[in-house]
Amino acid sequence: MANRNKRKPAPAATQEPVVEAPTEEATQKEKEAVRDDSTSSDADEDAQEPVVEESLEVIATKSGYYGSKLREVGEDFTLRDKDHFSKNWMKRKEA
Repeated sequence: MANRNKRKPAPAATQEPVVEAPTEEATQKEKEAVRDDSTSSDADEDAQEPVVEESLEVIATKSGYYGSKLREVGEDFTLRDKDHFSKNWMKRKEA
């Protein structure tokens, strides 16, 4: 008959990996790398065109959410991008 009072061995202690703090020299090199990446030459600035989003003035034809707000029927508001337009509950505002 097996001995029921026999204790099970304790699980082996898990050892967490040791993370060393970065040296001052390493952090300085990281800062320089970030600084180098964030600076651009004048030629790069001329080549990049600003991103222009086309806004759109609309009126709500039904209640709906836009910009984290509930828009009520008849409320006029501006869409940040014309692609946000919904024909289901908006109509374009007459100029």
